Amino acid sequence: MGFCQDFQYDVFVSYAHLNNQALGLHEQGWVTNLEDVLRVKLSEKIFKKPEIWRDNGGLDGKLIDDGIKAALENSAVFLAIVSGAFLNSTYCCPVELGAFQTSKFPVKVREYSRIVVAAYDSLVEIPAATWPDPLKQVQAVEFCAEPGLPYTRPEFSDPAQPYWQKTNELVRKIHTVLLEVKKGLSGEQVSTLTLPSTATAKPAAAWRSRWLKPNVVIMHGMPDMPRAKTLATQLADRCDTLLLPNDAPPDRQRRYLQTADGLILLFESSDSNWAVDQAMTSLETAAQQGRPKRLGIATESPDDFPLHSEFVVPINAVNGSADAFIQCLRENAA
Repeated sequence: MGFCQDFQYDVFVSYAHLNNQALGLHEQGWVTNLEDVLRVKLSEKIFKKPEIWRDNGGLDGKLIDDGIKAALENSAVFLAIVSGAFLNSTYCCPVELGAFQTSKFPVKVREYSRIVVAAYDSLVEIPAATWPDPLKQVQAVEFCAEPGLPYTRPEFSDPAQPYWQKTNELVRKIHTVLLEVKKGLSGEQVSTLTLPSTATAKPAAAWRSRWLKPNVVIMHGMPDMPRAKTLATQLADRCDTLLLPNDAPPDRQRRYLQTADGLILLFESSDSNWAVDQAMTSLETAAQQGRPKRLGIATESPDDFPLHSEFVVPINAVNGSADAFIQCLRENAA
């Protein structure tokens, strides 16, 4: 179930597969990268993992099947990755966009369209005036300022870089539409801008004295136990740490996360999939319990971590530097 009642999915991503080709053996396509970013950044807005539907099977030019039609009808937001290839496709606009327009829920909810547009190509190359009506009526988030390739996901996260500015803008638009859809056709106000009522946030009084320390869980693989102990020692004067192996029982993991101010994941680059899964679980815990409020990524190459978000703080596992992470905990609790 998605964020909005009666919708299974929060976002349906419609795109041309030509715009998602990986350039290297270990690289992801542009659309795949964008979806990864949206999953994290939307999680921070709606306090749960977003349900995003995207076709990976290369259906360009084929007839719509029952599964995709059902996904379109049960998606709150239609995200169109508009490009020359998208507009020339015999599938994206006439089939997917057409099916969304005729779905059971109105395309426009009050003054908000449920269609959100990310422009892959420059609007100089594909002017919005040439787009189909439902698309050109929406203000697009432009990922390509001038003719050429769109902004690509840069190294770990500099908010001043255009790619992150545009993804933040896109998330704000999607979140705004989701809030309107959640109100329903009646427009009745709902409490979606705060943590769920079940949340029990850690009181800011915990930082009333500069001598009080945050509680930080360091989760690690068993081979990383020595590095975890070293990191805990380096942090000892600034926070109380607890070491938690990644194979600990799930109920034990939840119990510790529910009382922690922050979580540090210490892992090798080969374990990044585990780290991503744990990061999403941590974020859900933050929504439900009010903690932990920050996630530290401790690895020899933090720039390789695929999730980029204000929630995630890189820590250099080689020298154990965690100043930014500790400062984020203090600022969040203030």
